Amino acid sequence: MTNEMNTDTIDRGAPYAVQMNPVNASMQAFIRSDAARVELPIEKDTFLSSGRIEWSKDYALSSITRRQVYTGLNKAVQNARADGVGECGRDLPTVKDDVTALTALRTSYTVTKGANAGKVVSLLFHGLAAHRRAIKRAAGRASLEAAITAGVAYIAEGVVDKDGKPRFFDSRVKAAKAWVRANHPDKENWWQDKESKGVWLIKGDAKVTLLATE
Repeated sequence: MTNEMNTDTIDRGAPYAVQMNPVNASMQAFIRSDAARVELPIEKDTFLSSGRIEWSKDYALSSITRRQVYTGLNKAVQNARADGVGECGRDLPTVKDDVTALTALRTSYTVTKGANAGKVVSLLFHGLAAHRRAIKRAAGRASLEAAITAGVAYIAEGVVDKDGKPRFFDSRVKAAKAWVRANHPDKENWWQDKESKGVWLIKGDAKVTLLATE
């Protein structure tokens, strides 16, 4: 089954669960058809090995069989159950055939908090978004631990955690940005002002020091 997805209209700035609507729709159309394969612009190896659904570089197409779609989707469901909202464990089925695959893809979820509260999205892809964030957090912790061990972690003046203790960063740039977020009048959108962004980053960098080690 050839891919008819218009990748020119994909908004990579949109929430992951929204970005992936075209992939969801293409998978559903394929499952309902008699085609043996579907072409999708996703990282095939990542999908099959770990159940993560990610855009391929330049939206290069991969040919995926029906059995492979079941395999990847079932792993995706497991990821969503592990890190997503409780509904993922309750409402997403184990994928083994057309019926369960379509159920996993069609099940929706209404976002309850954050900037997207009230938006209806795919439960599966909402859960996968949470899984992506969990992976990112784990990688960040590992990188920070490595930086602290190697003596190359940084702190920024006045940037502390919820307990009032200095936050550590694995790069000088991250520490500088954290200082800017803590001190800029528009904390969440400071980076959007292109004219003053560089000035603020210079200010932030001046407030960064290497974490002292014994």
